[in-house]
Amino acid sequence: MTLHSFTIVFVLFQWILATTASPVRRHETSTLLFNSPAFQNPQKSSDTIAAVQAYVYISQPNLTPVHTFLDDVLKHTFKVADEFEKKLATAVDRMKLFGSVGVPDVQVKVSVQGCSRESSLPHTALKDLGFVSAHASLGSCRFTTGTTSRTAELSSSGSDGKSTATAFYSPPEGLGIISDVDDTIKVTNVLTKSLLIENTLYKDPVPVAGMPDLYSHLSKSLTTKSTTAGTSIPPQFLYVSGSPFQLYPFLSKFLESHYPDANDWWGSDEAKVDYKVEQINRIHEMYPKKSFLAVGDSTEMDPEVYGKIFKQHKGFLRCIWIHLVDGAKNSQSRFDAALEGVPKNQYRLYKDSEIGKLKEIDVAGGRC
Repeated sequence: MTLHSFTIVFVLFQWILATTASPVRRHETSTLLFNSPAFQNPQKSSDTIAAVQAYVYISQPNLTPVHTFLDDVLKHTFKVADEFEKKLATAVDRMKLFGSVGVPDVQVKVSVQGCSRESSLPHTALKDLGFVSAHASLGSCRFTTGTTSRTAELSSSGSDGKSTATAFYSPPEGLGIISDVDDTIKVTNVLTKSLLIENTLYKDPVPVAGMPDLYSHLSKSLTTKSTTAGTSIPPQFLYVSGSPFQLYPFLSKFLESHYPDANDWWGSDEAKVDYKVEQINRIHEMYPKKSFLAVGDSTEMDPEVYGKIFKQHKGFLRCIWIHLVDGAKNSQSRFDAALEGVPKNQYRLYKDSEIGKLKEIDVAGGRC
């Protein structure tokens, strides 16, 4: 079974449940909040905005079809025998949001600890199956004092009680990292579909060797001083992943476990070039004065995405790092085309064996 057919089955399952949901069940909802970047309102510097994403779905979905489907996949497609029940339970837990029913026409209200204003997001739409993404105006926030990066609890209230996440504030100036996830910082094996599905369903997530240490180092080496307050500004880490949002709880736990100094989040659910470019354009709108190191890999379209962004926003990407994954399209002609217009001293192609040496590069000082 391919990942494509696997995903189609889950989408059809979700659609069937959505069309048969009763009016009573539609009011028994749960809300999943995503960790959110926060930034200074460009129109009013005393106010803060958070880029909030939320998913509203019917509580306690019937996971029997998911369980039955995954039982069949693990037994007959992947021939899993060792620790079968444990692996099946892990797969059901990771995939349960694919079996959930998104609820349209629900308005999520969010607030952030230490901020003066509660904000209402647009109503969830039918076409987005309960998902909503919008900017939330939070008013003045205590955690922005001194212009240093701050974290605060982001929360919403609903019929299921309080849902929480983290808002990561960063001031307009300073540095940051835009990073892909799969095969950049997490071993996913995108190019081998059977391994991709196994790693997604039940295998323990494994970081790319050396990357947790590198990102911990960057969280310190890319810290700058505010030109106005003289205080330290840690770099803002933003992940643009090609994984569907239903995998957010799984990936979020992975980041918290292996990248504790760099676990901010900015989601994505498509790997297409134009979509990723759109997501990074939104990051540029939030932090137009920041300068970012962009880290990706060669399995999909990261070189093409970062090449486009480099040319669209002069000075926004100070450096591009591309992880060369074995078996990917790693020809020089590909990178010449993807990174056309990017000076050769502003991008680097690196192998697994070279990850440890990346810490020696003074990115904050202008090296790449």
